[in-house]
Amino acid sequence: GDLSAVNGDSIFPVLNMLNVKYAIFGQEGGETFPVPNPHACGNGWFVKEVRYVACADDEILGLHRVNPREVALVSEKYRTILGDAEGAQPVDTSAVVKLTAYDANALSNEINSAKGGVVVFSEIFYPGWQAKVDGETAEIACADYILRAVKVGPGEHKVDFVFDPKSLE
Repeated sequence: GDLSAVNGDSIFPVLNMLNVKYAIFGQEGGETFPVPNPHACGNGWFVKEVRYVACADDEILGLHRVNPREVALVSEKYRTILGDAEGAQPVDTSAVVKLTAYDANALSNEINSAKGGVVVFSEIFYPGWQAKVDGETAEIACADYILRAVKVGPGEHKVDFVFDPKSLE
């Protein structure tokens, strides 16, 4: 029942990137119990590298070959949003991504990093979500087939997501 004793990045990296906080284990007799997952990536994290791929199929198939905590697989069509962030870059180990407000259709994050870079959020990428960085409209890229990613500069930032699809207007 202690997941800290295993290399969580190698046995369930996709669950970690989805921020799965507990695993439910069964016991004899049908009883179950929750076990905390200390390997969950959190609500958001800076990646060391963005690898651009040709299509969504390459993203999902490539997830078993990378550690999503360090490498984001992103379709080539989002290069203009995230920029030329290919190649391993040192990540600011003191960088912080903190979820400060959460609602069904709105989230707020405080980010602080000396270097800036690409932040992957453990939130589902879906049309209709809009982002603002420090109050300014920002584009969202899809990373790792299903998650949101935003590029931020060095320093302190507030990243807000709001679900406001144009189809509802």
